Amino acid sequence: MRLPGAPRLVGFLLIGVLALVWELAGRTGLLNSFYFPQVHRIAARLFTAVADGRLPAAIAISLLRGFTGYAIAIGLGVTLGVLAGYHRFVYNLIEPLVEFLRPRLAHFMIPRYVRVTAELPKTPTQKAEKHRLRAEGVTPDTWDREAAGIRVRREKIGGV
Repeated sequence: MRLPGAPRLVGFLLIGVLALVWELAGRTGLLNSFYFPQVHRIAARLFTAVADGRLPAAIAISLLRGFTGYAIAIGLGVTLGVLAGYHRFVYNLIEPLVEFLRPRLAHFMIPRYVRVTAELPKTPTQKAEKHRLRAEGVTPDTWDREAAGIRVRREKIGGV
């Protein structure tokens, strides 16, 4: 008969064993304490940060930095994509980057079509109605990756 909480208990024990190994490796000098501080020091810092209120502020700053970086990346990516579709000069500037990334990205990550609209058709709950966009199909103002000369081949994993 299996105990109902056995898998969860095994998981907690595994975490405890890994923390113990990490602590012992840090104390014996097997791990560099700058990159891998000992577990008891991490726990002490966490307790201090929670007790004096610095942890929420630190989390908020980290989230703000992450969201800011994401917003900048989206803004630059969309802007450069649109400009590359309309201006050959911008396309020629971006093409080396695309060629660099092409073997490093999965084929489905490179969009085939880009269309800029004033606004998207939306439902009453403000969700984009993708089915209407699909029904309109490729319009004359839609940028086509393949028409721009960018071909993406699906590579088989392991040369199979």
